Amino acid sequence: MYASRGQIFSQECLPVMRKISSGNRTVTNVFEIITAMTGLKIMIPPRCHLFCIGIIIAFCLAVPVLAEPTVTVSSYELTPAVLMPGDLGTLTVTLKNTASSATVSENIGPQISGFETVKTTDINVYIEKAGLEGKGIEVVGENYQRIGDLGPGQTIPLTFLIRAPAQPGFYFPEVRVDTRGGRSTRYPVPVNVNPQIAVAKLAVLGMGVKTPDAVKPGDPAGVRLDIVNSGQSAADRVIVRIGNASTSISPKDNGLYHIDSIPASSGEQLDIV
Repeated sequence: MYASRGQIFSQECLPVMRKISSGNRTVTNVFEIITAMTGLKIMIPPRCHLFCIGIIIAFCLAVPVLAEPTVTVSSYELTPAVLMPGDLGTLTVTLKNTASSATVSENIGPQISGFETVKTTDINVYIEKAGLEGKGIEVVGENYQRIGDLGPGQTIPLTFLIRAPAQPGFYFPEVRVDTRGGRSTRYPVPVNVNPQIAVAKLAVLGMGVKTPDAVKPGDPAGVRLDIVNSGQSAADRVIVRIGNASTSISPKDNGLYHIDSIPASSGEQLDIV
């Protein structure tokens, strides 16, 4: 027997909102689930109970499935590729959200043919912090805090300044990424520390600083750094890091500068604010 919303059905059918009392506990008729979900008052003859219960179970199992995003280290670069004992270098890692999208499947009702509507929704992953645990390598500087959202398929590079230990060998500092929701990523990166067998010529760097005579409180101050290579070979991959010697004066940017190469008997200038 079929009926539309609000109709009164045959007395041979089960009541829609029957409740079975068992002591102090009340058990609701399973057909009330369909009434609550669809708004239809359904009266089922006794011989159809098992068939309808099977439909209800299949309907309840069709819950949304959400693919959670995952952050991984897609690539890394160590500069220079081999560190001498005590040398400074940079380790750049690229984080990637591996999720392309999250698919949510929603069943429109307890239909025998099992039709479903599917919608696809992109979701981001929020990176709370990212850092580098040295494990024998000295990490110069602090961790990255509250990096923010990373969309599906997107990447973000992070650079860490490191110092090689005195003992040559292979080291495996570990990149640690924590995301919102308690998920985390751990990724070891190999670092080769070895002395050069023979060094015939070396680069020798010196630095001069030019500052303004006076600066008003709150005004920006331009500072020029003159970096001179007085050695007999080129200085490659030069890293200049500006530290805060005073709490009242600090660089406006991150204070980390890279110079590809300074030839022998030559120099480079850096203008900072």
